[in-house]
Amino acid sequence: MPPEPTHSLKEPVLLDFDEAVRTRGAELFGLQLVYANRYVDDVRLVVTTTDREGDDGTPGTTANQVKEAVVVWLNGLLSDCAQGLELNEGKTEVVEFGADRTGTVLQSQRMNRIQERVSGGFTATEGLELLESIQGLLMIRSGFTREGDESRWELAPESEVPEDTRARFGAFRYQKVLRDIRAMLPDQSDLGSAGVRIGPGMSVVTRQELDELTRAFALVLLEKWVNDPSNVRILLVALDLWPDAELLAKVLVLLRPWMGNDMGLPDAQRVAWYCLSEIFRAGATETGLNGDEESRPEGLNLDDYRRVLIAEAWAAVTQTGPVLPWYLRQQAVLLLIASESYSARLHETLVEDDPPHYRQIAAVLGATTEGLSPDLFAQHAIVLHQCFQRQAPGANWTVGNVEAAAKLDPAFAADLLRQRDGGLEDRWGPLAQQLLVNSEALRLDSLARLALDGELHRDELTLLRLVRLLIEAVDEPASEAVPPWRVTLNQPEKHEKARRNSEKGARFPWESASFHDVGPADEFGLWHPPNFSSEDSEDQWRYQIGFLLRFALSRRPDFTTNVRRPRPKEDRRYRSAASTWLQRRYGNYDGQSAFGGDWLPISDWLERFLSALLWWPGRRHDDYTRTVDRGMEATRDLVEDRIQHLEKLVGKATDVQLLPMAFSSSYLSKGLRTLRGCVVQTTYPAEADFRDDLTLSSADARARHRGHLTNALALVRQNLRLRHRARPNRSPGLDLLVLPELSVHPDDVNRYLKPFARAYKTMILAGVVFEPLPPETEELVNTAVWIVPEYSVANGWNVRSRRQGKGYLAAHERGRRHEGRPIRDYRPCQWIIECPASLASVEPLRLSASVCYDATDLAIAADLRDRSDVYVVPALNKDVQTYDNVTLALSYQMYQLVVVANNGRYGGSSAYWPIGKPHERRIMHLHGQDQPILGFFRIKDVVEYRRGRVEHLDARYRWKTPPAGFKKK
Repeated sequence: MPPEPTHSLKEPVLLDFDEAVRTRGAELFGLQLVYANRYVDDVRLVVTTTDREGDDGTPGTTANQVKEAVVVWLNGLLSDCAQGLELNEGKTEVVEFGADRTGTVLQSQRMNRIQERVSGGFTATEGLELLESIQGLLMIRSGFTREGDESRWELAPESEVPEDTRARFGAFRYQKVLRDIRAMLPDQSDLGSAGVRIGPGMSVVTRQELDELTRAFALVLLEKWVNDPSNVRILLVALDLWPDAELLAKVLVLLRPWMGNDMGLPDAQRVAWYCLSEIFRAGATETGLNGDEESRPEGLNLDDYRRVLIAEAWAAVTQTGPVLPWYLRQQAVLLLIASESYSARLHETLVEDDPPHYRQIAAVLGATTEGLSPDLFAQHAIVLHQCFQRQAPGANWTVGNVEAAAKLDPAFAADLLRQRDGGLEDRWGPLAQQLLVNSEALRLDSLARLALDGELHRDELTLLRLVRLLIEAVDEPASEAVPPWRVTLNQPEKHEKARRNSEKGARFPWESASFHDVGPADEFGLWHPPNFSSEDSEDQWRYQIGFLLRFALSRRPDFTTNVRRPRPKEDRRYRSAASTWLQRRYGNYDGQSAFGGDWLPISDWLERFLSALLWWPGRRHDDYTRTVDRGMEATRDLVEDRIQHLEKLVGKATDVQLLPMAFSSSYLSKGLRTLRGCVVQTTYPAEADFRDDLTLSSADARARHRGHLTNALALVRQNLRLRHRARPNRSPGLDLLVLPELSVHPDDVNRYLKPFARAYKTMILAGVVFEPLPPETEELVNTAVWIVPEYSVANGWNVRSRRQGKGYLAAHERGRRHEGRPIRDYRPCQWIIECPASLASVEPLRLSASVCYDATDLAIAADLRDRSDVYVVPALNKDVQTYDNVTLALSYQMYQLVVVANNGRYGGSSAYWPIGKPHERRIMHLHGQDQPILGFFRIKDVVEYRRGRVEHLDARYRWKTPPAGFKKK
C-alpha cells in the first residue's frame, strides 16, 4: 500500500470530478440529484425518486437499486475525470430520509456538541467532562460487539456514524482537551500542602489520575488499531498520547515479522509497511513533541522512546534483504536525519535506489560533498537549517557556498556571516554589505542604516512620509535594482527645534531622498523588479518602492520574509521548509502580523496599499491596486491624502497617533444595533503576586493563572446561558468583554481568548502580563490587547488583535526589574476600534482604551473626546474611590460612556455615562469582595446613542448639556 495522499493532493485530483458532478447530474437516470457535498474523498449525495410503491402493490425503487445506480454513475465519472480512482462500495451506504431508524444511536449530534465545546474553550472540570463524553463516544458499539458480527443481538443499537470515523474524531479531540487541561490540574503532592482545603463536593482530579486515564485511553486506541490496522491515524494518536518505549516495542514486535520475507499475504504486508513508515514520519514530526512540558504525562522518557524508534529506523535502512519499499526507507531516513545518533554515518548506507536529495543531504551531514556543486550544497544546507534545525559542518562553508546560499536564503547566509569571528572586511566584505550584516559599514544617512538602527520608526505616518520622498526620488523609467544601502535620506539645514515644530508627530526629520551608486550592486536579484514586470514597462517604480517599504517594515536582509517572535528552544524535529524569496513574490502576505506582532502601529490601509504596490499576476484588483495602476501621480495623491488624514489624527495634547482600525463585519447584517458589554473582575493576579516574578512564568503561577482565567470565561458563558433562559426572547449574545489590567498571560491570549472571541463573536479587551516585545523592545511593558472577530465572504472567519500600550508607569511599576530587564513605558499609538452602525448614514461606533494610570492623563482624554464614543479602562488599582470619581468625571468631560474594569481584590469596576438623572448615570458598579464577579452593561440603541452624543438629539437618551468646547457635527 503506497502512502496515502494528503488532503492537499486529493483536492486538485478531484476538481474535475466536482465539475462533472455539477454538470452531469442529469445522467443519473431514474433519480434526481438534489445536493452534492465532498470533503476530501468522502462524498455525500441527496437524490430523489418519484418511483413510489403503487396502489396495486407494485414495488417502487428499493434502496439497493438506488445504491447500484449511484455507484455505476460515480464510477463512470471517476473513470472519465480521475483515472485510477474508484468508489469503495464497502463504505458506501444508502439511508432513506424519514425511514424508521429505531435502535439507531444518533452519534453525529453528540459529535457536533463535543466539537462546539472543544472549539469554544473549557475549564479543567469541563475538560474532564469532555474526556468522559469522548470515551463514551468510542465505547458505544453495536451491543458491545464488533460491527459486521453476525452473532450480535438483533436489537442491539447501531450508530449512524461508522466506528472508525468516531475513533478518529474522538482521538484527535481527546488529544487537544488533554493538553489544555493537564497544566490546570494540581499534583498529588499539592493536595496535602498548606493552604489547600478539600471539602464536600470539592474533590480534585490530579495530574497523576489524568495520566492514568490517558494511558488507558491510548491502550483502547491501540486495541482498535490492532483490530483494524488500516486506521493508522489512531495508532499515531495513541503513541503521541503515551510515548512510552515499552508500548512502542510491543507495536514494533507486531510489525517486524512483516519486514522480512514474503508472508504469503501481500496486501497485509503492504499495510504493515505503511504503518511502520507512518510511525517513522510521526516520530520525526509530532510524536511527543507538541505542547509544553506540563501537557505531557509525567514519568515518560521521550528520549528512550526516540532511541528505540531511531534504532528501528537504522535497522530498516541497513536491512540487506528483502528490500523494503521506497516510502518506508524514505520515512526512516527522514527520522535519522532529524536525530544525531546515526546521521553522520547515513551517507555510508544509502544506495542508488534511494532518493537523490536524501543521499545528498546525508553527504552534507557526513562532510563528503566533493561531488556537490555550490548550488546543490546550499540547497541541502538550507533544508537542514530550516527543516531540521541543523547546520552543515563549518569547514564546507566556502565563499562560493555562502554566496550560493545567499541567492536562496539571504537571512540564513547573513546568520552564517555573523557567526564568523572576524575577517568580514576582506573577501567577505561585499557579501556582508549586501546581506546587511554589519550596519556600521553602511552610510549613516542610508535607508538601510536608519532602518536597522531603529532611527526610522515603524509607524504608519512615518512610513508614508518615507514613501512620499521615495516617489519624488524615483526616475522614470527606472529598471535597475534600488537596494536600501543605495538610498539616502537627507535632513534639512535648520534648527532642531524649528524642525520638530514643523510636522505633527515629530518623528520624521528628513526632507528628501536620493538614489546613488555607492555600495555593492545587488548580485542576487532580490531587489530587482520581478520578471512579470518587464523592463520596458512603466510600473517598475511600484516594486522598487514596495520593496523598500517592506524592508523598512521588516528590517531584514530578505525583506520578503515575515518577522516572527523568537521561540524558546524546542525539541529537534522535522518542519516543512519555507518558500524562497522568488516564490514569495507571488501571494506574499502583507498584513500587520507579518512584521512582528499586534503592537505594530499600522492599519489595514497600509496593509492594502503595500499589497497594491507589490501586485502579482492573478491577484484580484481593488481600489488601491487600481489607483497604483494609474501611475506615480495618482499614487502620490493617494499617499498625500492619507498623510493629511493621519496628521489630523495626531493628538494635539499628547502628540500620539490616534489610529483607527475597521474590521470586516458582514456577519453583522444590520450593523451593531446594541452594544452588550461585560466586565469580569478577576482576582488573580493581584499586586502581591508580582512580588517575585513580574512575568508570572513559573509552573505554579502558570497553572493557577490558567485555571483562574478559564473559570472566569466559563462564568461568562454560564451567565449568558442563564440570562437567555430568563429572557428567551432577548439575544444571548455579547459584544464586548473587558478584563482587568495584567489579568491575562501572553501565552493565553491565543489559547483561550481568541477561541472565545471566535465562538461568541465577541470583542475582547484584556490587560496582558508584563512581557518584552522584541524586536521593538527587550524591556518589559504593560499592555492591553484588543481582540476583534471579523468575517468576510472572501476569507471567512478571522480574529484580529491590536496591542494598546501604556504611556505612563504607575508608582509601583517604576524602577522594578525582572532578570535585569526594567519595566518601561510603551505606547506607540492610540487604537480606535470602529464598529459599524446599523445605518449607513451614521458613522461607526468608536471604542478606545487606556491602561489604568494612563486614564488619569487629561491630555489623552482631551484628544479622544471627539474621536471615541466609548472609553474603556482595564485597571489594577487599590484606590477605588479615586478611580470611581475619575470615571464619573471622565464620562462627562469626554461626553461618552466610560467603563473601568478593576481587579476583584479591590473592586470598583464601574460604567458611567452623562445621561438623564443622577441615578441613571451609573449603569454598572461592582464591589471588591475578593472574589470573581461579573458586571453587565449595554447601550440599547447604538445609532441613537451616537446621534445624541454628537448631534444632541434627545429622541431616546436625555444627554446632559455637553462640556465646554465639545464639538457638534
